[in-house]
Amino acid sequence: MALYSFGDFLLDTTQKRVLRDNRPVGISGMPLAMLCYFVEHAADGRLVTRAELRKHLWGCKIEDVTIRSNLSVLRGALGDPVTSPRYLETHGKEGWRLMRPATRLTTGPRSHLPPAPGSAYDPACYVPRPAEEQVLLSCLRKPGRPAVVFGPSGSGKRLLVEHTLDQAMQGEEAPIGRALRVRVSAAVEAQSASLDAFLKELGRLLLVASGQPEEEARKRLELFWSPAIEAPQKLRELVLQLLTAAPSGAPSRATALVLYDVDCLAGCSIRDDVFNMLRAWQVDPFLDSLRLIIETSLPPRHFPLRGPSSLWSGSHRLDVSRINLEQLSRLAELHAVYSAAAERQALGELVGWNIYLCRLALFHAAVHEASLAAVLAAYQPTQQAFGPFADHLEDLRYELEPLAAAGALHKPLGLCLSELVDGAALPQDTASRLLRKGLIVETETRGCFRSRCPLYADYFAQHRA
Repeated sequence: MALYSFGDFLLDTTQKRVLRDNRPVGISGMPLAMLCYFVEHAADGRLVTRAELRKHLWGCKIEDVTIRSNLSVLRGALGDPVTSPRYLETHGKEGWRLMRPATRLTTGPRSHLPPAPGSAYDPACYVPRPAEEQVLLSCLRKPGRPAVVFGPSGSGKRLLVEHTLDQAMQGEEAPIGRALRVRVSAAVEAQSASLDAFLKELGRLLLVASGQPEEEARKRLELFWSPAIEAPQKLRELVLQLLTAAPSGAPSRATALVLYDVDCLAGCSIRDDVFNMLRAWQVDPFLDSLRLIIETSLPPRHFPLRGPSSLWSGSHRLDVSRINLEQLSRLAELHAVYSAAAERQALGELVGWNIYLCRLALFHAAVHEASLAAVLAAYQPTQQAFGPFADHLEDLRYELEPLAAAGALHKPLGLCLSELVDGAALPQDTASRLLRKGLIVETETRGCFRSRCPLYADYFAQHRA
């Protein structure tokens, strides 16, 4: 693996990706190829000419405007304006020079790093959760008992679901034959004004998830929505047809329906109707080949429903907000960060055993070839030094400030956060917003909340008056 550090960026020329603050940068194609060339062949700051780029990257005669256009895209990805450059210096018509030194990093025994925190699911980097996997598999084997997978953002809910689905579709005795995945948030963003409009959009997303082209999906959707019957019945007929549309000769197996981002319904007036519909599907004998998995960042009991929901009471609830020491040790091995058990224990306790925050620390250690002890030593909250978590904490603050400005929090942001260090009662709407962010947990006293982990408590404490 060829891994280079330059300025604020990390370039992996093998996997063709750029990272900034441990997060992927959106760049690909020829602009990325140009960056790789500058870093690999002109790291000493020598001038790279137009002719050189034509020869080694395009291999044919191209116009200057093509080179400039791709360089403009590269500058945009790096945040490098041509008027005040920090990475690429223009030398008139001669060419360009890399302004920051690029250092090739040595790598450990791994052939490549695991994906950066927040990247797409990579089966090779999955950390097993056997207890949760078994519960999910049991829900996929029998009808009538949906699985509700919940935990804060970054807790590995989707990794768990996708890994279990992969396992459930393998072998001759596989309990399911296919999986339909729908982001409920996409339907809410498009249509949430009425139940009919929302369910119609949900139906379109189901048709697309089943493999139908967009235009065909819209035409079929209009056929299902033409009868003068209630919207839930229309969607039921659509789902029933999807369940019975197995290819000829294929074994009869169940279909998993995975609804991601269900917590986005928390603030919608139609949520009770949607949940009641989903529960009705679970006891419908004509839909007994449907297996339902619900993913949410909001714990089920904190959904602001008008009354008890039979969907929640009749489901398997999987809280995946925490990993254990054994799983953290496996995560450290994947990052080739070898450390003492006491150091891993200290990291877990600091971040409340949140897998995303653990990955932030371990990815930082792997990239910078630092020990876990060194990463922990860099965490000095009394000096406002938060080590590898600094950018994550600032991102959280930027996300919360608009909520506070819009009056969505019951108190000014700084005061609201600082009170949570010791625990405080919160209005339901405020609690729901902070629970979805993973910032708080409920104490033993119902309606009273505190910071989820010492990391957040330390950060929130900085906002005390």
